[in-house]
Amino acid sequence: MNQKEGFVILIICGITFFTIIPFVFAEEFIMELNTTINTKGKNIHFIGVDADKANFKVDGVFGSVAKNTTDTINGVDIFLIALSKSPAKVIIDVTIDYVCGDGSCSSSEDNQICCTDCGCLGTEYVCQSNVCVKNITTSSNPEGPKGCFDASDCDDQNVCTQDSCDMSYVPARCKYVPITQCVNDDHCCPKGCGDNNDNDCEAVDLCALDTECEDNNPCTTRACTGDPKRCATLSVNDGCSVDGVCAAAGTISKGTFCSSTYVLVRQKVDSSPCEYDYECQSGSCSFSECGKNDFLQKYSYLFFIIVMIAAILILITYFALNSQTKKPPQQENKEVSP
Repeated sequence: MNQKEGFVILIICGITFFTIIPFVFAEEFIMELNTTINTKGKNIHFIGVDADKANFKVDGVFGSVAKNTTDTINGVDIFLIALSKSPAKVIIDVTIDYVCGDGSCSSSEDNQICCTDCGCLGTEYVCQSNVCVKNITTSSNPEGPKGCFDASDCDDQNVCTQDSCDMSYVPARCKYVPITQCVNDDHCCPKGCGDNNDNDCEAVDLCALDTECEDNNPCTTRACTGDPKRCATLSVNDGCSVDGVCAAAGTISKGTFCSSTYVLVRQKVDSSPCEYDYECQSGSCSFSECGKNDFLQKYSYLFFIIVMIAAILILITYFALNSQTKKPPQQENKEVSP
């Protein structure tokens, strides 16, 4: 073998070393309880310690490894170097001679070890998080959640929902979030929006039934009318809404009164300015002030009695004085001559 051939062989060996050896060499990891590491596309989850064994899940497949031994779990060789029970912690060496997720299904991979590269058997299953799970997009159960691969599988033909594929579930499922914001030009007119704050509502019926337009005011008549349909007030009766009826001005209810402008107002205390008796808590408005008339009513009878007594006394005095000044006429004695 000449020098040139030796140089070529050396290059080939070097390439082989740097491409193959990294897959053979183990990687060392320190893991705490309920933590996950990802190496070469494989997810290793440390789930607990049992006696002198550590329990793991590799891409959802359970397995145990005893101390100072190596076990293969779902295509991953794990050597348990050390473990601690309190706190639960392990030191492991991990050996994987392939890369899951490089787009090539190597001889060391299969549907179970790396469905990311090798896929799943049949359309009934789909690969999610490197696990073959039942594809619920093919499920005939209309009551169950709709499965998905991406957001395009979740189009519900409703412009007023935000459609997404929620990958936090296994298998993934569609998620529909109602649009509630009034936004122009998003093709949606959410409930509560109108022509004044969302131009998408201009050609949309905002109601379907008269009952949707009810404002709980017995003094108004409202209906769903027009094209496109809108809630409209057809008539307004003069009055205030009192206990479910349209009450006239002056109606008193629970310390309030229906004003002349048809607004419920709290009744006024004494000495407050007023126009009508019903405005006052006392029920009396006199001289434009609440409560004055009560004072007059309270003392009117006493005043009347005093006046009557005074009048009687005046009359008695008057007649008494007259009786003393008027004396009856005396008869003159006439002498009769003999």
